[in-house]
Order: sequence, then C-alpha cells, then structure tokens
Amino acid sequence: MIELKSTHFVDNGDSCYFPATCNAAKALQLRFYFTGKKCKAGHLDLRYTSSKECRTCRLNKNPSLKDKQKDWAIKNKDRISVVGKQRYYQNHEKELARSRAKWAQNPDAVRTRNLDWIRRQPRYWTFAAAKRRAALRQAIPPWADLQAIKEFYAACLPGYHVDHMHPLQGKTVCGLHVLENLQYLTAEENLKKFNRLEPRYVSSS
Repeated sequence: MIELKSTHFVDNGDSCYFPATCNAAKALQLRFYFTGKKCKAGHLDLRYTSSKECRTCRLNKNPSLKDKQKDWAIKNKDRISVVGKQRYYQNHEKELARSRAKWAQNPDAVRTRNLDWIRRQPRYWTFAAAKRRAALRQAIPPWADLQAIKEFYAACLPGYHVDHMHPLQGKTVCGLHVLENLQYLTAEENLKKFNRLEPRYVSSS
C-alpha cells in the first residue's frame, strides 16, 4: 500500500484534484487519474486507471460513447449514488486523506466548490441547518449563560471559528452548548476536527 501525500494529487484545470499516478488511483479505487502531461496523441486529459488510456483518445475511437455514458448515468443515478457511498465508507481513511490533500493544495477552490454544491442542494442544506438547530436547542441546559456565550462568539477573530470541544453531534458523545465547552480554532483546524472528540478532552473529562 502506497503512502498518499498531497503531492500525489494534480489539478486537472477545473479545480478538481486527481491522483497523479495509476497506482495512487488504484489505491483509492478511482476510475481516473491525471498526470498533468499530454498523452502520445497530444491530449491533456484524464486517464483511465484500468487501461491508462486517455479519455479523449477513447472518445475519439467511439464518438457515441459519451452519449452512451450519459444515458447510462441518468438511468443508473441511484446505483451510482449507492456505490459511491459504499466506496466512501469502505475506504473512509483514504477518502479523508484525499479530501485533506485537496484542501491543503487549494483551500479556496475547495471552499468555492462546497458553497456551489450547497447552493445547488437547498433542501439538503435546509435539512442540515434544521438538524443543527434542533441539536443546539437540546444541548442548552437551563443554567447556561447565554449572554456570556453571545459575547464569546462576538469576540471571535477573523479567520477563526468557535468550536465545541465536546461536539454537539459526535459519534460517541454529545456535548453541551455552554461557555465551558467553547474554544477558538483556526478555520483549518476546525474543519479538520469536524465532529470528533479529541483525546486530550477525554482525559480531562
């Protein structure tokens, strides 16, 4: 098993990062990789992991292939979604490494792409926001100092996030929305932490 680093990923020009080698793509069980170099026919495009063939070269061999692929994708949209989710959960650590490598190379492009996805998925965003609000309401005990919490948020410096040391919706623990459970983290640190409980807080709990 090869060790994947941020240098193993290359931007294909559309702010999408792919493994730079066939072996790296196979390790992540991806269909394509991108070397950043032109193929023998002079095409600068993705290459198939299975054959190392340039995508443009394959389409030129069979002009109708692209239409067939689109039709198949439309008819098998649910299947593609299920397979994608299975691949993600079966290779969770690899997918996280790939996501972190993308973020490390170009955080602005990743942030823009994520915001674009949110705009295209308003119903999902509404659901996620409602779920967050519900969890927040349930996590506020009667003795919480709401004014102090408000001031804590107001004092957060640009480039930093207010984070819950014990996450409100963690997998193993659900913390409270109280002043004692808040901390400042840089945006990058907070996004990496996500909803995980860090070991240093377990020993002090």
